[in-house]
Amino acid sequence: SFTAHNSFMDNRVGVGLTFVRDKIGVHDNLGIFASYAYKIHFAHGILSMGLQGGVYNQRSDFSQLNIRDRNDPLLTGQLNKMNPNFGTGLYYANPKVFFGISIPYILTPTVFNVDQIDARSKADRYYYINGGAALPISEHVIFNPSFLIRMQDRAPFGYDLTMQFIFDEVIYAGVS
Repeated sequence: SFTAHNSFMDNRVGVGLTFVRDKIGVHDNLGIFASYAYKIHFAHGILSMGLQGGVYNQRSDFSQLNIRDRNDPLLTGQLNKMNPNFGTGLYYANPKVFFGISIPYILTPTVFNVDQIDARSKADRYYYINGGAALPISEHVIFNPSFLIRMQDRAPFGYDLTMQFIFDEVIYAGVS
């Protein structure tokens, strides 16, 4: 993956570009997404709103497989599908707390479809919720607990809990 970003207008507007290539076995996936974010400054924090959009190309060459049943309609030929998508998110932060919610890919395109046997595969939508706090313990140490909740259509949710300590705003140590 490759990402680049920059900010403009006194750090109120951000733009970015993400390029991703993922090759696993007979599958070769390529994506490019542009992003835009806008920050609203409040007296006690910043609210950031973002959008991203782009395309994801999925290619599979099933002829590279060594399969037992050469007539299996799911494992023959090639798949080459271009899927546009977009996402959005909100993020609030101040010096003491942060909270965010995002849906990186809103559309759920069909990955493949074999009509003669009623076989379909769709990309699932993901939802992310995160938050945390910066709790000063002393002049030199800040306790920084945080969480990340990941939800996916038709799947159980997952979560990460993190506890880290920040020493003199230079050294971070913790567990997740």
